[in-house]
Amino acid sequence: MSPKDIDIRIKCTEKSKRKGKGVRGSHNSSSASEDPLLNVRTPPGSIHYKECHTINIRNLRHLTYGSEELTIADGGSTKLTTEHPEIEEISVCYNVNYDGGEYIKKPLILKLKEHKNLGKVIYYENTGDNKTWMKIKDPRFDHWDPKKQARALKEKLQELTCRFFRPAIIDVSFPKTGEYENQYCIKKGCKKKVSHDKVQVKDYNEELSSENYTAFGHTCGGGNFIITGFKSTNSKGNSQVTFPILDVERVIVYFSTCGKKNTPLLVHVSSNDEKTNKWYKNEGDGKWTEKLGTKDPQTSGNLLTTLNEIKEELKLICSEENPNVTKPQGVLRSKETVEKESEDGAIPAQPPAVVPPFPGGKGSVSPSGNATQLSPVEGEQSLVTVYSLTSAPAPSPPPPPVLPGPQRTASYIGGYRSTTDFFGLPGAAGVTTAQKGEKGELGAPEPPKSAAQKTPPKTSSDWEVITGIVSSVLGTSALACFAGWKLYNRYKGDPWVRQI
Repeated sequence: MSPKDIDIRIKCTEKSKRKGKGVRGSHNSSSASEDPLLNVRTPPGSIHYKECHTINIRNLRHLTYGSEELTIADGGSTKLTTEHPEIEEISVCYNVNYDGGEYIKKPLILKLKEHKNLGKVIYYENTGDNKTWMKIKDPRFDHWDPKKQARALKEKLQELTCRFFRPAIIDVSFPKTGEYENQYCIKKGCKKKVSHDKVQVKDYNEELSSENYTAFGHTCGGGNFIITGFKSTNSKGNSQVTFPILDVERVIVYFSTCGKKNTPLLVHVSSNDEKTNKWYKNEGDGKWTEKLGTKDPQTSGNLLTTLNEIKEELKLICSEENPNVTKPQGVLRSKETVEKESEDGAIPAQPPAVVPPFPGGKGSVSPSGNATQLSPVEGEQSLVTVYSLTSAPAPSPPPPPVLPGPQRTASYIGGYRSTTDFFGLPGAAGVTTAQKGEKGELGAPEPPKSAAQKTPPKTSSDWEVITGIVSSVLGTSALACFAGWKLYNRYKGDPWVRQI
């Protein structure tokens, strides 16, 4: 029987049947033939895996992956065919979901059956480079119970899948830098610690030119990885996205900087050495659809337009972008803010407060314009100082009309009731009479009110007019007496004055 060469990279499908003699790569020989692993079966309890195998092998010369001879991980370069010269059956296990190309990208487990060991199966696991293999020493693989063997095989296949393919569930609602637990490793129960048990998140704003949006980049394990699903808040399914997404280099997630900031808008997945770019749009409720096809928004210039459309569809419009939203009124502002806005003309300056005159206040103004305060009269309230003529006069009510005929007013001075008749003529002298009484006919005057009781007296307008006229007459008389006294003192002793 002629020697045989087997390449475990070739998948065991009908397409991979090779007719004719010869071996691929450096093993080309006219005396050797290539027999691929044609039979396909599913390992017990492992529905996501396939097993290619062949039987009745005799005189196996080369066992390779491509052109590389398979060796044992023993620190040397011992070939598998040297270690096991009487191999009669070979099986190779691989992941159907993640290894979907024409060839097996990562063979996981190699099963060898030797004729001399009475059909005993020996298990090897891939160390990572596809050509170096290490013997599995788990005693469950040699157990007499087939169920325990199947369980051990399933766990080993899952472990090697986690190690070589780095499957990950991307939390697209993670809106900050840092890292989070890879839920795939938790759900699938990766027994050993792997490099992708956490997903790293960093700022990524290279493609953005607007402050209304921000972006974060997700990486896993420091190399290419596989996305098995998106995780987001209120997720109800990802029916319109085909998972897994293979050979991923990076994931960019775009968010709005206002509104619900943890709601992702758009996801950009770059794979196959950035030759493949796919964009996935958030439809709400955790549902995603492919957006823009394979177009790169950075080159097509529609990234911001797409983000604006998605934000509007998800009703994430910010208040400053919506003209129908009015800002709340009555917001407290600091003194410095108000003064600055007044200087900039944003708000009109407030006019100075006008203090109304004290009710009932009376006085006289000297010719020089200075204010003169009259002394309080017994039984009257103290008068307030009248502003000088140089000050802006406070508004005052118009004077009441002067009624024809005599008018009479009454007041108390030293316990006497004084009445004065006026004729409504300017400069006319009034006739004053006083009647003594215990408290007068009008009753005792009210005691003066304190400063705290600044309420206007409840008097009629006539009474206010009459009191003002009396005060004016008294003030004028006092001024005349003061002027005469000054004149007498100035010219006292002059002969001409004495003759007069």
